[in-house]
Formats: sequence, structure tokens, C-alpha cells
Amino acid sequence: MKPDNRIIKVAPTVSATAYAANDIVGGRIALGPVTVPSKLQSVTIIDRSAQAAALEIILLEKAPTASTITDNAAPVWNAAEVDNIVARIPVAAGDYAAAINGVRVANLSNLQRMVKGTDLTAILVTSGTPTYALNALTIKFGIEP
Repeated sequence: MKPDNRIIKVAPTVSATAYAANDIVGGRIALGPVTVPSKLQSVTIIDRSAQAAALEIILLEKAPTASTITDNAAPVWNAAEVDNIVARIPVAAGDYAAAINGVRVANLSNLQRMVKGTDLTAILVTSGTPTYALNALTIKFGIEP
């Protein structure tokens, strides 16, 4: 019997002002507990502002508390929390499909990244300079136990 996939859908709170390269997009994004080692199989990004910005998704097993993770600012990592990183997923501008009705979608599949965490957390960092509409992003993480 094939295991059921779990889709974790989040809508980070993004600013309606321009981001600079290496800024965090949406602050700390709580994904909840993933208590058994699981495979992150896919990530889908729905961008209603059609920015198609290159992003780096950093997943941590615990929410950072000593680092400064603020929307529209560069991250300031506490050295002790860097060990909590469990995966890094690059999203290139070319990963987004052509805009349909002003929406761009990136779908990364077959990622095969092992994740586990008491408070699995995602942090998005842009290498571009997008300007999103307020709350224009939705991200879906496909996790297979």
C-alpha cells in the first residue's frame, strides 16, 4: 500500500514593498511537527504577483529563536542554530511557468530530501529584487512519511 502524501500549505505574510537581494520573504514560516523522518517530495510556489523571483528555501528542524529572521531584511543567523538546518531547496527564476492570468507557478518535484523536526520551519531568501502584492504567495510542501 502506498503511503498517503501530506500537503502542508502556507501563505507567508509578505510585504508590498520591494525586497533586496538576500532578504527574507515572509519571515519565519511554521510548518508544524514532522515527527518521523519523511521525504520532502515537492514544493509548489504560487506567485500571484508574477514576480518569478529566484528563492532559496531553508528548512530547519526547530524554529530559530536566537537568530533574527524578519520579513524584508537579511537574516542574522545565530551560530548555534545553523545546525538545525535539514534541507536547502533552490528555486530558480526559470522554474516558474509562464504567467497565466497574472499568476506564475513553480513546481519542483522528486526532491527526495529527508526532513524531520519538532517544529519544522521554512525560511525563504530571495536572490532577486521582487515586489510582491500583499500576501501574494502560497507555498505547498509535499511530504511523504
